Amino acid sequence: MKRKTLSYATKALLATAMFSSGSLFAIQEAQACAVPVAAAITAGIDSSYYMKSDGTVYSWGANAYGQLGNTTFTESSAPVGPVLTDVMAFDSGGVNVSAVRHDGTAWFWGIEPATNAKVNVPKQLSIENVKDLTIHSSAGALLKQDGTVWTFGMNSFGQLGVSGAPNTTTPIQVTSLTDVKGIEAGDGHIVALKNDGTVWSWGKNDLGQLGIGGRINQKVPVQVPSLSGVVQVSAIEFFSMALKSDGTVWAWGENSYGQLGDETQVTKDVPTQVKNLTNVKMIAAGRYNGMALKEDGTVWAWGYNGFGQLGIGTTGGWKLAPIQVQGLTDVIAIEAGYHHNLAIKKDGTVWAWGYNNHGQVGQDPVNTRYALPTQVIIP
Repeated sequence: MKRKTLSYATKALLATAMFSSGSLFAIQEAQACAVPVAAAITAGIDSSYYMKSDGTVYSWGANAYGQLGNTTFTESSAPVGPVLTDVMAFDSGGVNVSAVRHDGTAWFWGIEPATNAKVNVPKQLSIENVKDLTIHSSAGALLKQDGTVWTFGMNSFGQLGVSGAPNTTTPIQVTSLTDVKGIEAGDGHIVALKNDGTVWSWGKNDLGQLGIGGRINQKVPVQVPSLSGVVQVSAIEFFSMALKSDGTVWAWGENSYGQLGDETQVTKDVPTQVKNLTNVKMIAAGRYNGMALKEDGTVWAWGYNGFGQLGIGTTGGWKLAPIQVQGLTDVIAIEAGYHHNLAIKKDGTVWAWGYNNHGQVGQDPVNTRYALPTQVIIP
């Protein structure tokens, strides 16, 4: 997820980063790492993406909608690319990908929001001065250098954040929202983090994924109550997450698979704390599970495990509270997809686990469930 600005990193990194799950951003400040600058990962529906420290993007997995961006519609279990160069932030949440280059231009490929056209090569959006962005199938959001948010795509659930706006391929400003530092898109809803640590959301709310109480869709941003001191947000199709400055994790929305991590399977329309989880520095919301990276470099997951996506050595069932992913230490970045998950270790290696039905785990053969993390070989 997700997700993934220069001061608000998302989804993954290799030098220094804070994790935002749906939009993916890599910070260029050095930290005590094995590599000199940042790299990043993001994941969509059965596809995976990696950005090298030089800004080149590679992709693997499903490609029916052109989401690998390599001019074909052929899936690949081996990373292909480079798809785009000079990238500083990117994100995938569904069957499309968005990216920001260092010159502030924004690009996407895969399903085009608003038209559903299949785009198998990066296409530039009509906007400048972008520093972060997020996308999930039906809509995308872009964060500009001035802290304003701009959206494009479909508005069937109010996900553009502008009441009455038509579907559009050209980004429009969410005028009621300023001073934003992070954004995350689910499928039909968007979550924004402001510089004051408050969280705002809008769009589809049928399962309480906006976190505002009740199940009514919202056409303009509404503040998520009782949440403050938030440093990162993450969102996926039907639920959302927030990481607070005290290292605790909060989640809301669908909970059929235990993805809220509160030891129940009861859907919640207001934030609830993930149980038995502290000292967290990154979070990632997947379709059926949540994930967290702790300060000690260990990864914890909860929710559905039918495809082995919890990384605990077995498939099937679910965990209603966090459990440690096995065989994975010294991790500096995580990302959650629909049926698989990703991580980057301090040594710069990329690891994946879960369902490999389209090669998204980066292994052969496909149609295999990998219940433990396995290394992906990047060109």
